[in-house]
Amino acid sequence: MKEEIRIIIADDNKTICKFIVDYLKQYSEIKILGIANTDEDEIQMIEELKPDIVITDLMRNHMYTGLEIIKEYSTRDDSPKFLVISADDKKDVIKDGLEVAGYIQIPFSYEIVEHELRKIKSEINNELNVIKCRNNKSI
Repeated sequence: MKEEIRIIIADDNKTICKFIVDYLKQYSEIKILGIANTDEDEIQMIEELKPDIVITDLMRNHMYTGLEIIKEYSTRDDSPKFLVISADDKKDVIKDGLEVAGYIQIPFSYEIVEHELRKIKSEINNELNVIKCRNNKSI
């Protein structure tokens, strides 16, 4: 059995959210915890639902941009991984050493989203295995 991938989709474009949800529904191991159409919803869902991955856009007309939310959460130990979907080129947006788990530039195919989610989940599992090994050695 494959391990579950718990995600939140955060985008103010409801059409993009619907397309991503409709595509990902076919994968039983991908659990969509919720859709956030505002930055306030995104923050609340991250805090309450503790997703593995947040699929997010960067530029929104709200209180915070997706980039500001990523910066805030990237410093936390329990931070989700962020998969960014943006019309802008990564090098033009992600600067100052900020790391994201994945970056997909619009236009994109939905298979790329699914592939990136699996890659990020694999990286999370590898990180957890390293932590478990370290903890077992210290006993």
